[in-house]
Amino acid sequence: MTITNDVKIWYNKYRPTNIDDLILEEKTKLKVESYISENEIPNLLFTGPPGSGKTSLAQIIINAISPDPGDRLFIDGSKTTGVDIVRTKIEDFLSTCSFGSDMKTVFIDEFDYMSANAQASLRKTIENQTDFGRFICAANYDHKIIDPIKSRLTWFKFQPVSQDYILSYLEHILKAEKVVYDKELLINFVGAHRTDVRQMLNLLEQNVINSELKLNYEHFNQLYSSVEDTIGVIIKFIPEDNRSMILKEFDNISAIISSNDMSFENLFIRLFENSSIPTWAKIIINKYSTNLRGALVPHMHFMAMVYEIYKVGREYYLLLNNKHG
Repeated sequence: MTITNDVKIWYNKYRPTNIDDLILEEKTKLKVESYISENEIPNLLFTGPPGSGKTSLAQIIINAISPDPGDRLFIDGSKTTGVDIVRTKIEDFLSTCSFGSDMKTVFIDEFDYMSANAQASLRKTIENQTDFGRFICAANYDHKIIDPIKSRLTWFKFQPVSQDYILSYLEHILKAEKVVYDKELLINFVGAHRTDVRQMLNLLEQNVINSELKLNYEHFNQLYSSVEDTIGVIIKFIPEDNRSMILKEFDNISAIISSNDMSFENLFIRLFENSSIPTWAKIIINKYSTNLRGALVPHMHFMAMVYEIYKVGREYYLLLNNKHG
């Protein structure tokens, strides 16, 4: 893992620079290494959870096949979602001669944000530009990608990074930065935040004071637990339809998630894995978790889920008991 001294943000400073540094399935490593060594790179699609190595692997491949920066086009799919970006920026980029690389590369991150029309337009561009460039698309949710795109790209599905590896990775960085830390607290911190390596590393960096990690794990864990418990209280009060109490709990949840730096993805996971949450509520949790990446305001998206849990729960209770609301 190469360490660069000119970048201050830890996540970028310690981003893997070769395939061996990435936690990937062995068959994926071997396949990508063969692509690079034989200089036969297909158009690629990477899907998987945040922090699982999609962007890092894409950048390693891009550096190998398009060494000249002028032959690389990076697009943030969350900001450029429409058809125009395909018709203008991408096609214009591929229509010019390369600066010094054998192949130009278009990398679209957050590809699942792009509209279905934009994806359909891109399909034609991919077919017409095979001799001039390669496409690498990275996304969190593969169900938001149209089938014609999936069939035209070589698809790799990334798995969540194991917590053991995350712990080892974070310890490596803390030691490299000469930061004093409590390992037991770090273990608990990783357990609370699950698999989002990017967010964990950013939080660690924010909580280093005078070369010491001032990490209040209990604070983080209590925040997540408070939201879980409060949703449990709302579900408990549904049969009574105690609306004043439910509104109070709504306000409690809103106050917690709006005033703290929480990972909504991890919060959804914790709720889904909570054995006290009934199955009908988990169906709603799963729906909102799936649509999280498209939410303009994650806080409001989460609160809409809480409201739907109450609304559906109330209808479900009345139906079971043959009552009219």
